Amino acid sequence: MLVNYILLATAFLTFNKASYVTICDPLTDTSCSASDKALTDSPTTIDFSSETTVEKYFDNYSDTGNLTYSSDGLEFTLAKRYDNPSLRSNFYLMFGRVEIMVKPATGTGIVSTIYLQSDDLDEIDLEWVGTETTTVQTNYFSKGNTTSYDRGEYNSLEDKGDLFNSVHNYTVDWTNEHVKWYIDGLLVRTLSNSSSEGFPQTPMAIYIGVWAGGDPSNSEGTIEWAGGETDYDDAPFSMLLQSMTVENYSTGSTYTYSNTDGTWESIDATDGEVLGSVVDYSDTSSSNVTSTSSSTSLTSSYVSSATQTSSESHASTTTLAPSSTTSSLTTTLAPSTTVNSSASASASDYDVEVDSYSSTSNSSTYSTTITSNSITSSSSASSTATIASTISSNAGNSLRAPGGLTYSSNNKIFFALVVSLMTLVII
Repeated sequence: MLVNYILLATAFLTFNKASYVTICDPLTDTSCSASDKALTDSPTTIDFSSETTVEKYFDNYSDTGNLTYSSDGLEFTLAKRYDNPSLRSNFYLMFGRVEIMVKPATGTGIVSTIYLQSDDLDEIDLEWVGTETTTVQTNYFSKGNTTSYDRGEYNSLEDKGDLFNSVHNYTVDWTNEHVKWYIDGLLVRTLSNSSSEGFPQTPMAIYIGVWAGGDPSNSEGTIEWAGGETDYDDAPFSMLLQSMTVENYSTGSTYTYSNTDGTWESIDATDGEVLGSVVDYSDTSSSNVTSTSSSTSLTSSYVSSATQTSSESHASTTTLAPSSTTSSLTTTLAPSTTVNSSASASASDYDVEVDSYSSTSNSSTYSTTITSNSITSSSSASSTATIASTISSNAGNSLRAPGGLTYSSNNKIFFALVVSLMTLVII
């Protein structure tokens, strides 16, 4: 048992020393004047099938290995020994959220990695070992401290499903209070800022890559941690990255270190504020954020209903009655930035349009009442976002509430005439 612990410790030490690359450490180098460029167009979703889009946000971190773009995304391919296909973001986050759609590389000794790292060597990791197909390793480091090796955890889905046979959603939510890791919307690990082994809290860039931990030149501990020695006859080994949604919880154009204590309070945000745009996402373990399909169903008689579910794990329901119309839209959000849902439906007696709803917070409650041409609204935070609209008819006109509902009172008049004529025929 002790031997296994020593081997595992050596593996962590070797890998993390390899990943600790910094131009200068502002905490130890007095000549270092780090000025970290902030992500300003936040939140943003990066489509990794577009080379132009990727090059806007990332630079090549290694000249070895292959980066191949296709309609499926970007493949990071280790084709031969010493290949290390990798990218580094040209921006920094000062707290934030990173959501990744990725399929890791399989293979003995092959490691796929996506991690955040700061100039003073704070780090937050997602790592996939190519033979451990049901787990992702989550890890963190503070100021490059590798004196202990009990920070890493192996996390998986509740059903221990295969994470390597298709694209899955991995999310890191990082604030001054916690780091949370999610798989497909399921919270699998939480790190508190009260950790005795330090807490990552300085501006970080994003690194992506594939490397051979099982290369025979590595230490015995590294090779064992990576699942065994790599046989390059089995190459190529490829990781597929489909998309990445990134949100910066701080504003400003650059981040600098005002002193050498390495705390988040010591970070200055030029023309902005640290934690100036923080969003508190709720934990929704039952959500499924990997779905990319949507469905719409419509039924119509005296009540017309339109229901939509979409890839962001939310549902909306709209109900219209023939007279004064009351509708509701309820949305439960997974850890995601923006939900946009749209559906349109027409019934024989009503025109219903669920036009658009978007939110940049995890949950809010909005209410809107429209009578004639007056609109009143209010909002408050809650765990479930609910929009309620009450619309009184305005003859000959269509009214649109902020919730996106359109109701034409001409339809109500037409309906009343039809009912009257039917009554006369029956008499």
